[in-house]
Amino acid sequence: MIPRLDISFSLKRQWQFWFGEEYSPLRNEFLLNYARSGITLVLSEFCKGQNVGVMTYNCYTVASAIKNAGCNPVFLDVTNSLTLDVNDPKIRLCDAIVVTNLFGIRNDIDLISTKYPQILIVVDNAHGYGIGNEGDFTVYSINQGKCPSLGPGGILVVNNEKYINAINSYMKSCEDIKLLEQIKIFFLMLIKAFLYKPLIYEYITRKIKSLGIFSSNISTVPIKRMCSGVSRLYNSWLCNESSVLQKPFMTVIHTKNQQLIINKYSKEGIEVDTHFKKCIEWAKEFGYVDGSCPTAERLTLELVMVPTYFENNYKHNKTK
Repeated sequence: MIPRLDISFSLKRQWQFWFGEEYSPLRNEFLLNYARSGITLVLSEFCKGQNVGVMTYNCYTVASAIKNAGCNPVFLDVTNSLTLDVNDPKIRLCDAIVVTNLFGIRNDIDLISTKYPQILIVVDNAHGYGIGNEGDFTVYSINQGKCPSLGPGGILVVNNEKYINAINSYMKSCEDIKLLEQIKIFFLMLIKAFLYKPLIYEYITRKIKSLGIFSSNISTVPIKRMCSGVSRLYNSWLCNESSVLQKPFMTVIHTKNQQLIINKYSKEGIEVDTHFKKCIEWAKEFGYVDGSCPTAERLTLELVMVPTYFENNYKHNKTK
């Protein structure tokens, strides 16, 4: 069974983790432990106590990052194409917006900034590495399961020059990941990669996941600098692999029968499933009111996601 997420960690990358050359960030790049750390950092520095818009069809960690920054999440609707509904009247209540390019589907940031010039824009590209730096800030994820799938890490890019000095000042006091924690990260990556090997995943890991053991939502994450091992992985990836055209994070299918599509792909040995199906349930933890984002609510019942990271000639055993 090919898992929906790419959690591979090859011998080559294990070597690069310890002995590769670290990445040297550009002047406006800041390397953090997670993409959500970048969101929390920006909002806590410039928007504390203010209203911050967030697309309702989304990951739990985005709303939690807003809340952890001391801001008030305002849930905004999406279009059928999974972009921000720029005509949602609740946007006018916001001082800032986190715009997520879900599954690599690009929002029109120029349109949003033109329509709402007074609003600070953080573009969440956790699903869209390489889409481009837009808005006042952009965050990327290079965590296992993302594209590129490397290790726990996020990148904050400051696109608006007036904010660079403040971010620089914050990063000087930001905590480093110590050696023991780095060793722990390495072994966790190894274990996770083993559990996501196709045969192990099909007969063991999927059954464990069905029990809900892996489904906890982490609401609070301390902001730290990127693990040096992940920095080395990132540098190696940029040097050796980034010229290869990146596939979309996942392909989105609209359907009136989610289970039919899930079962069809399962027979071919490919895990297809819903993604963020519980987003309304998660949003309610942060004050979401039923019916305020009808399109997002409907799409949770209509979308399934197909993995796209594996090559067409990937050898796998079809399930019986």
